[in-house]
Amino acid sequence: MIDTVTRIADRVLARIAPRVEANAGCSYQSEYCYCIYHVGYYTRQCMYGCPGVPNHCYGCTRTSSC
Repeated sequence: MIDTVTRIADRVLARIAPRVEANAGCSYQSEYCYCIYHVGYYTRQCMYGCPGVPNHCYGCTRTSSC
């Protein structure tokens, strides 16, 4: 009985929820920003070449010592 209800719920959800397909080129890449006095290494996350999404980057954040 539980298996039947689970299958029905899966079918209903598949019809309601939109499907999302990931494109290999649509992922964030870490990009070097700068290094301050051998104390902080800063990088930012950027996305380029994703269909339907403008190229963009987040601000630089400290990731490690340099």
